[in-house]
Amino acid sequence: MLIPGVGEIKLLKDISEAKRILESSRAVRAASGGFKYGVSPEEVAELNRSFGGSGSAVRGSIENTMLNAERYSSFYDKVAVVIRDVAGSHMYDDGNKRTTVAIVEKLFQDNNIANRSTGQELETIVLRASKGRDAGGLTSIASIAKALGKI
Repeated sequence: MLIPGVGEIKLLKDISEAKRILESSRAVRAASGGFKYGVSPEEVAELNRSFGGSGSAVRGSIENTMLNAERYSSFYDKVAVVIRDVAGSHMYDDGNKRTTVAIVEKLFQDNNIANRSTGQELETIVLRASKGRDAGGLTSIASIAKALGKI
């Protein structure tokens, strides 16, 4: 049996620390949806409360939404996940569409993405996403992202 020397022990500690840092950065990136500047679950809950909701999700979770968004590469696809999951699934007991619009506006602003839309255009996209397939709403990430890209 070999007994590691001081150099090998330091190297093992450095590798362990590097792995810990990497895991931590992956968790942070996923928690922010892969956005350069995301929104925290606490911020979303506060936004929802400001629009009359309880701030507690009744369907899904904003954490899961951000994990889903992280899987996509384009900004518009990531935002489309947020729109679909919050407004489309009616995540909160009240204020879903207003919460969604506020989240999206914050993501555009914080990430320095030029948003040429009027608030009305964004609200229309969010409203269409909240309607569901049977009402002719926007239901896929691709269709929501395409609509976002046009504004």
